[in-house]
Amino acid sequence: MVKKILFFIVFIQPLLMIAQQDYFTFKNNQKKIFVEFDNSGGLIIVPIELNGTKLNFMLDTGASKNIIYNLNGIDSLEIKKGKQFKLKGYGNRNGVNAYVSDNNVLKLGDYVNEQARIFILAEEQLSLFNFIGVEINGVIGASFFKNAVVKIDYEKNYITLTQDIKYLRGLRRYDSIPIQLSSGKPYIKSEIVEADNSYNADVLIDTGSNDALWINKRPQQFKIPEKNFYDFLGFGLNGEISGYRTKLDQLNFGSFNLQRITSSFPDIKESKLLNSKNLLSSIGAEVLKRFFLILDYRNNTIYLQNTRKYRDGFYYNMSGITAKLGKREIFYSYESKAENGYGNEVDAQLIQLDKPEYDIVQIPGIYIDQIRVNSEAEKAGLQVGDQIVKINGRSFPYLTLNEVNDFFYTNPHSTIRITIKRNGKQKRYKFKLIPLID
Repeated sequence: MVKKILFFIVFIQPLLMIAQQDYFTFKNNQKKIFVEFDNSGGLIIVPIELNGTKLNFMLDTGASKNIIYNLNGIDSLEIKKGKQFKLKGYGNRNGVNAYVSDNNVLKLGDYVNEQARIFILAEEQLSLFNFIGVEINGVIGASFFKNAVVKIDYEKNYITLTQDIKYLRGLRRYDSIPIQLSSGKPYIKSEIVEADNSYNADVLIDTGSNDALWINKRPQQFKIPEKNFYDFLGFGLNGEISGYRTKLDQLNFGSFNLQRITSSFPDIKESKLLNSKNLLSSIGAEVLKRFFLILDYRNNTIYLQNTRKYRDGFYYNMSGITAKLGKREIFYSYESKAENGYGNEVDAQLIQLDKPEYDIVQIPGIYIDQIRVNSEAEKAGLQVGDQIVKINGRSFPYLTLNEVNDFFYTNPHSTIRITIKRNGKQKRYKFKLIPLID
């Protein structure tokens, strides 16, 4: 089960003209390309070269733009630096400054974008290494998907890129469903049901979220179920996101019916983002991983075939533990070589982008970062700061952060046996996983 860390980003103000030719193409007459990806926290992470420098990017159908928000581990990057803008997204702040860079080269093997537009955070970095175990430098959005048929296999962790749908076999086993593209992002017609209330919604297919269903805006008569709890939901480009977690009776699209689906209602009532008609609802990896998924933007179609996980239940973290890798980051001030006033054009010469001046102290291990009040873990006696040594027979360093979260999100009513280290001494605890909402 995925770690609940969310990326909902890249609503840009002021709006920019889409760069011409800003899309990937196949080189060397390739008809089909296979790409392995790192499925950390339910996110699709691939190594892509930017102007010859290899970075880790998340493939994000919910992003209209390409963004770099983290240069940790990158010594330098050659890039053209242009106008500065304000990036807006989910979170509790008013936006962050970023500058735009045109005519960059993004390369994933023989799948290449030679005129890529990139937005780069100008003043601060966003790193979620502690919570997913992989350093992600940014997101690649619509430009990756617009010129290829993209098949995503969450079970085997690979992507197939083809120039034409005819190069993929077994399509007769898939359901084909129309999608609508808006700002380069795919929406699917769905029905959301709770008790006697239901409504139809255009729902964003968002590979950049690892949650199941987010509902940002709904008809007035559609209420949040009484069984809910207020919680930290995750991170957006503009900071932390909180809101209500609950379960809804059904989510229906095409011929598929998902029942008792975990659903989040972010508390962003004052956000100007809600003025957008395209911000009503979204489904993320917790739904998408239950399917073999094919995206065909050119023909406005998505193909879905359910996997063996299709009927698996939806659960929240039943332990109450939020775990993280033991990495501590100490940041210092960032100084750019080129002065860049807000809204002013900077000469488009190649410059060397120095990484922010910071120091990283690596502390090995997996640690308890938060414990939910009155959770089973807290009742058992576990504490924030405890180092997780072993869970149900799996010991660190062979125990990964993803495996820790799998233990906490699956197999309701099972027993967790956990060994921790506190003040240099090992202690053993056990508790049951009790679903917060049936």
